[in-house]
Amino acid sequence: MSQPLKELKQKLSELTSDEKAHLATYLLESLEPVESGDIEEAWRFEAEARLAEVESGKAKTFSADEVFSELDRHLP
Repeated sequence: MSQPLKELKQKLSELTSDEKAHLATYLLESLEPVESGDIEEAWRFEAEARLAEVESGKAKTFSADEVFSELDRHLP
């Protein structure tokens, strides 16, 4: 990370939540629009990569019962 970016992050950490929200909105609105086709292609690539990981056994999968049991253990 560049030094100017580090300094900016330090200054931003001093802003109030409201100021950060306004800045975030400004930054998001200042971004150039992305073509929806690019987004769809990126998601398709991601989905195919994840499916390949599941099929190869590289990704660990969990049943819905396992997920909800784990959530129940951690939530009040």
